[in-house]
Amino acid sequence: MGDSADRVNYSKLAEDAQSIAQIVDDIARLQPPPKFLDRPIYPPDEAATLQRELDLVERERKDLPQAYRSMFADFKTRLKSDDSREVRRLATTALLALATPRMSGFMVSYYLGPYYERENRPEIAAAVYEEALKSETDPSERRDLEQKIQKLRGGKD
Repeated sequence: MGDSADRVNYSKLAEDAQSIAQIVDDIARLQPPPKFLDRPIYPPDEAATLQRELDLVERERKDLPQAYRSMFADFKTRLKSDDSREVRRLATTALLALATPRMSGFMVSYYLGPYYERENRPEIAAAVYEEALKSETDPSERRDLEQKIQKLRGGKD
């Protein structure tokens, strides 16, 4: 499929580029400035902290969509036995997606949904794509999401 000049939403692209530029500017002004480390330093209690944050959000958000409930339950289980950066990064992505509705469609469509497809968890992947569908306005993107959901739910392509 792919994008072509007539299918690109240039207004949205410009808006997203402006947001990214603002983030880069904010980081560049940090005191002290960020520096590259040969080996990253991660807090030893990072996984436990993420689990506490997931629990807290679940308790506070009575209206938490099912896709997030499923992801949070999965991440809490994985954080206990998987010390990879990927699980921590994606659990953080799920929290960030929930906290930033304007960016959530992108994060769930391009990070979280594909992750659960790779992990062979079609039920969670389908729920994640259904969540993305709630905010997607582009007809071709909606169609692509609907086809993914149908395929994951056992339907035909």
